Amino acid sequence: MRVIISSLLILLVSAMPLMASVFPLKEEVIGVPNLKTECSTSSSQNNDFCKTQIAYQLTLYTGSNFGQLSFAMWQGTDKYSSPEGVCGVKYSGKNIKGKKGYIPGSDFTACYFTDGRALEVLAAMTEETRFDYYEPVYKGKNRDGGFYTSDLKLGWLTDLGMTSEVLIGGYIHHMAVSAKRTSFSNAYYGHVVIGASSPWTFGKILSKFKYYDLVN
Repeated sequence: MRVIISSLLILLVSAMPLMASVFPLKEEVIGVPNLKTECSTSSSQNNDFCKTQIAYQLTLYTGSNFGQLSFAMWQGTDKYSSPEGVCGVKYSGKNIKGKKGYIPGSDFTACYFTDGRALEVLAAMTEETRFDYYEPVYKGKNRDGGFYTSDLKLGWLTDLGMTSEVLIGGYIHHMAVSAKRTSFSNAYYGHVVIGASSPWTFGKILSKFKYYDLVN
């Protein structure tokens, strides 16, 4: 009986979800509330990861299988949108390719851009840009479409739109927290690229982080 109970306990522990911690960003930094980075801790630091929802259907990930930086553009569930294949965005004569995959713990799919490609798309979003999104035809339906940066909203039930302050502030916060909570310790990854895309805003937001003692 003890053996059976012990086995059940082991199975129960192994099935438990990752422990999660929340790190909110001060509203004074970007001018909007409720932006936060959530980090999940597992039995191995190599599997720890952090995520930051910078806008409705836009999430930053670092750690575990996401690597140094992954940028997810949410799409439909796997009933309506392909969970695999090549996806991407075209803008300003560029074609940045990503890969379809799942949002962790859900049946929602996303187009994932990683590392340098993630930085390129994020940098383009710091100003008004038109993007043409594409992904594989799925179940006979074409889900390609276009949008402008100003079309991006901060939440499902809000009219607040994406701003360069929110994007840059969310990005800096995400990298700073992830550097302390994952195996990827470079808190300044991509600062040069994002900073060059909007120098004035980047400098202003970074100075607020330093003022509120949020970064070194």
